[in-house]
Amino acid sequence: MSDFYIVPPRLIVGSLQRSNVVTSLNTLRGDLSFKVSPDTGLTLNINSGVFNLSIQPDFYIKKSGDTIPSNIIFQPDPGKYGLAVGSGTADPGIGVSGALFFNTSYNVLKVYDGSTWNEIASTGTSGITQSFADTRYLRLDGGNTPSGAISMGSQFLRFANLTTRSAPGTAGQAYFNTDTNKLDLYNGSSWVAVGSGITQITAGNGISLSNAPITTYGAVSVNENYNFNWTGTNTYTQPITFSASQTFDASKLTIAYEVAGDLLKFDGLNWVRMPKGSPHQILSVACCSDDLEYISLVGGSGIAISFIGGQAIFSSTGATSTLNIVTGKSGFDFNIVGSGNTYTINIPNAGVGFTGLVTGLGQTFGGIKTFADGIISAAGATIYGTLLLPDSPLSSLYGGTGYTNYAKGDLLVGSGSTLSKFPVGTDTYVLTADSSASTGITWKASSGGSGTTTIGIPTDGVYTDGFFSTWADNTTIANAFDDVNELLALLAPARPNYLTGTSLVAGSVPTYYTVRISAGLGTEWYQAGYGTGSLITSKYYLSGAHTLNTANTTTTFSAGSLTTSTYGTIFFKRYNSLAPTGAGVGTIDLTVNFAVGFTNNNLKLTALGTYNSIWTKANAQILTYTQPNAGYEGVFISHTENSQLTNTYEMWKDPWSASNGSPVFSQAATASTYSQSNKYLSGISYYASGTGFSVFFKGAAGIFSSAYNVTQVYAISATGLNTATGLPASPPLYTDELDKSGSNHVRVSLSVASQSSFNKYLTTTIYKAHGTTATSNATIAKAINTYGTTSTDTFEGFQDEARRLVIGSGIAFTSTLEMANGNAQVRSGTLQYPLASDYDTEWGGTHTFSGDQEYQRYFYKTSASTGTLTFTGFTASNVAPYGTGNINVLLYLDGDALFFDLGVLQGSNSNNGSTRAVAISAKTSASGGALGWSIGVKTTGVSGAGNSARYRAVVIFRNNTYSTTSITSS
Repeated sequence: MSDFYIVPPRLIVGSLQRSNVVTSLNTLRGDLSFKVSPDTGLTLNINSGVFNLSIQPDFYIKKSGDTIPSNIIFQPDPGKYGLAVGSGTADPGIGVSGALFFNTSYNVLKVYDGSTWNEIASTGTSGITQSFADTRYLRLDGGNTPSGAISMGSQFLRFANLTTRSAPGTAGQAYFNTDTNKLDLYNGSSWVAVGSGITQITAGNGISLSNAPITTYGAVSVNENYNFNWTGTNTYTQPITFSASQTFDASKLTIAYEVAGDLLKFDGLNWVRMPKGSPHQILSVACCSDDLEYISLVGGSGIAISFIGGQAIFSSTGATSTLNIVTGKSGFDFNIVGSGNTYTINIPNAGVGFTGLVTGLGQTFGGIKTFADGIISAAGATIYGTLLLPDSPLSSLYGGTGYTNYAKGDLLVGSGSTLSKFPVGTDTYVLTADSSASTGITWKASSGGSGTTTIGIPTDGVYTDGFFSTWADNTTIANAFDDVNELLALLAPARPNYLTGTSLVAGSVPTYYTVRISAGLGTEWYQAGYGTGSLITSKYYLSGAHTLNTANTTTTFSAGSLTTSTYGTIFFKRYNSLAPTGAGVGTIDLTVNFAVGFTNNNLKLTALGTYNSIWTKANAQILTYTQPNAGYEGVFISHTENSQLTNTYEMWKDPWSASNGSPVFSQAATASTYSQSNKYLSGISYYASGTGFSVFFKGAAGIFSSAYNVTQVYAISATGLNTATGLPASPPLYTDELDKSGSNHVRVSLSVASQSSFNKYLTTTIYKAHGTTATSNATIAKAINTYGTTSTDTFEGFQDEARRLVIGSGIAFTSTLEMANGNAQVRSGTLQYPLASDYDTEWGGTHTFSGDQEYQRYFYKTSASTGTLTFTGFTASNVAPYGTGNINVLLYLDGDALFFDLGVLQGSNSNNGSTRAVAISAKTSASGGALGWSIGVKTTGVSGAGNSARYRAVVIFRNNTYSTTSITSS
C-alpha cells in the first residue's frame, strides 16, 4: 500500500517529504480518524489502542494454493478477452490434479489428471476425446447416432425451416416446409408431408361434419333421421326401434333355415321359426300352453270331412240322430256354436263394439252413420258436440236464420214463420216502426226538433241569451256537451300531476355497486342501450328484493275524478331481454279495486284520496319485487289517465356472483427485483427507495363475471410503496383470467420515504366487481427501509447509523460490514440484542452472539453537567449498574476519559471513572423512560475544546430482554 502520513497541525498537507514523516503521536493535537472502505476489502479493528488492518477473507486471490469458494467472473477490457493459462513447448513435469496447460508445440489444451497431461477435445485416446464425446453428445454435423432415447423435457424441439426440398435426403430426416407450413419427412425415396395420408374428410350419406370438409380436425356425426339403405349383412346386438311413421318391408324378413310356409312366432323369450303343418291341418292355440300349434280336423260320429279346392266340406254319413238348430244373441258378431247335435245361430243386438240387429228398443251405436234420405224423430234429437249442416242452413222454422251470409249492419226481422234480412239504412237515419212496410219497420231521416240527435228548441225559443250564444236548435247534442265539458275544464280546480317525468323512489333495495359490464355475456345484459364496458352506476346487485314507490308528493298522481268509473287502471311493467318492448307484471283496476292496500303481483295501491274537491289522487308501490332473471331489467308504473308513466328504474342482477362471491388466485403472487437500491444497518441489507419489483400473479376466471370493478381489479401494496392499482385496458370477457404473469407482470417501485417494516413480502389483492377480495403475499428477499438520515445531535431513531461509533473510538461505524460479536444490532427502527438468523441469511453460515452487545454514539449538549436521556421500549428503572441486570447505560467524556454509570444513583459510590468497572455514579432520577443524570463538577464543554460540547452514550444489552426504539437527549 502507499505511504501513510500523519500530518501535524503545523504542516501543510502535500508539503511533506520522507524526512517529515511523523513517527510519534505524543505531540499530536486534535482528532485522529482512520477510515477504510469496504469496497477495497480492507477492515479496521481497534482493540485496546491497537489498530489492526486486515483484508476480508476470500476478498482477493492472495497466493498460490488458495482455494476460491465461489465463482470467478472475468470482465476484461476490449481486446483482452479470454482466460490465459500457463503455456510452453513441452508439458510440465508434474501438475496439480485439474490444472490446465496450453502446449504451443501442438496447439492443444491439456488437463492434468494426477499423473498424466491429457488433451482436451483432441482426437487422441486420453482426456475428453472425440470418440469419448461421440458417445455422450450429438454432433452438429449429424456424424454420430444416439444410442438411447432423447428427451426434450418441457422444452420445444424446433425443426429446420426450409423451402420445398428437391434433392433426396436420408430416410427419417424431417424439416418444416415454409412453403406449405407442414412437416416434411423423407421416407427413403421421396419427401412427403407428415400426416398427408388423409388430406381431408368429406361427408357421405347420413353423415354430417363440424367443418366440411375436415382438413385438420373436427367432429363426425351420424344423422339419425337419414333413411339408410343397408346392402350387406348386418348383425345387431341391441333391439331396433322404429318410429311411429316408419314401416318395415316384411319381404325382407328372414330367419335361419326358413322354408315356404314357415311362420315367425314369439315363444315368450325369442322370435323363433314355426314350420308349416301337414296338408289340411289348421293353426290353433294349444289348450294348456297358450302356444300355437297345427291340428288336424277329425269328423265326429256321422260327420265326414273332405277337402276340395281349398275348402273343408263337412257332410253327414247318414246318421239317424236328430240335428237341433236354435237361435241366440251371444258374441260380438254373427256366429254359430255347436254342441253335440245342437247348433246355435247367434245374431247379437247392434251396439258400440257389437255388430248385429237394430231393435225397437233404445240402442247406442258407435262410428259415423250416414243417412242418404234424412232422419225423422218423433221425440226430438239430442246432439252432443257440433251440429254440422254441410249442404244448407237451418231454416228459421226450426230455430235457424235461413241465411248463410250477411252484409254489415243487416238486421233480422220476423215475418210470420220466417226471418227476413233488413239492410242497414242511410247514415243519421233512424229506425222507425212502419206498419205499411212488409217488414213492419223502415229507415227515416230524423226530424230537426225531435231532440234525438240535436238539442232542439229551448223553452224560451233562443240560445243567444246564454253563454253558448252560437247554439241553435240543430246543434248536435255531442257538440253541446263538448262545449259544456270544455267550460267545466276551465272552471275546475287544478288536477293532480301526472306520473310522466317522475322517478320511482327506493323504499328498500339490495346493496348496489358501481361496475362496468364485461364482454361475451348473453343479450340479457346488453339492453336499453347498454353494452360491453358500459358503466352501471349504483344499480348492480347480487340478490335481494326491491320496494319502489311513486313520488309521494301532495300533487302526484292523478287518478280521475270522484267517480269510481274514472279511477282508471294502474300497471306495473318491466323491460328485459325477454320483453324488450315491455311486459306487464301487476295490474290494479281502480274502478273495481280501489281499497288502499290492494295488491296484485307486487303492485300495491298505497294511497287514494280526494284532491282539490273534485279530483282523485293516488300513490302506488312495487312491493318486494324479486327480479326473476339475470342481467338488465327496467321497471316502471303507469296509469291509463293521459297514458302517464314514471321514468324507468333500471337494475342489473348477477346471481352467479351471489354464489361465487370472492375472487380466487389461479397463480399465487411472486416477485423479483428488476432494480435494486440497498440500505445497510448493522451489516444487514434492506431494500431502499428506488428498488423496483416485478410482480407475477393470476386471478382465476370468474373475477370478471358478470361485471368488473371500476376502481381497481388488482392492487399491490407494501412498506414504502404507493399502492399500485390496475384496470383492464379494454373490457374483458366475463370468462377471462386476470393474467399478470410472464410479460404481463406488474412493475412497482419503492417511492414512499420514511417507512420500514420486517415484512419480507408485497401484498397483492384482487377485486371482484362488488368489492370482495383475495390476497396473496409475494415473498421478497429482504425487509424494506426507505428512511433517510433521521438521527440528529439530540435524537436517535435507529433508522440509520450515521452517528454510530465504533466501540471505544471516534470512528464512524461501517454499516455495510458483517457485524462482529459484541455490537448491538440496529434493526430498522429498533436497537436490540443481535438476531443471529438475520446474519445467517445475509452472510451465510451460522452466527452466534454471546455476552454484552454494545452501542455507542455522541449526543451534543454544550457546557452541560446535567441532562436527561429518554428511552422508548424500556423504563429508566430497568437500567442496572454496570455489569449487572439486563441493560446498562454509561456516559463517557472523551476529553476527560471518564465513565459515568447511569444505573447507579449519584453519590452512591466514590469511584474515579477511569474504567467502566469503576464508573462514577450519575443517575439523578428515573421516571418512565426518562433517566436523569449529573456528572458533578465535570462539563461537556464547548465545541473545539475539552469534551467538545458532547458526551458519548454507551448502551449495553446483556441479554435480549429489552430493546429500544428511540433515545432523546435533553
